Amino acid sequence: MSSGLPYYLLTMTVNVSRKTLAANDFSAAAAETFAVSRAGLKCTIQPIGSRELMKYGKLTGEMTHEMFYNPPTDIRPRDRITGVWPQSIAGKTFEVAGPQRDAAGRGHHYETPLLERVEN
Repeated sequence: MSSGLPYYLLTMTVNVSRKTLAANDFSAAAAETFAVSRAGLKCTIQPIGSRELMKYGKLTGEMTHEMFYNPPTDIRPRDRITGVWPQSIAGKTFEVAGPQRDAAGRGHHYETPLLERVEN
């Protein structure tokens, strides 16, 4: 296995959160929450495309991105990616839109599609 992407290409830091079930004080049903499964993941996120659509009479947008990072990292569809650094992505939340891919097939680096929803 090679060493992966060089550090100077991994210009962003994100947290990965996974859906968990938590006890609900008001009913017997469990509440869905997201717990951080990996903090401080170094990566780079590149925009791929965007589209606008009307949803319930409101103009909304969706942006697709591709996230590049080094293995070993367990990221699954429906996980949430939250930007930490730099300021341009800090606080932004992305949904993992598909499985992680071993791009070169040799464990060099992983690529994962992301979806960002924008509300107006």
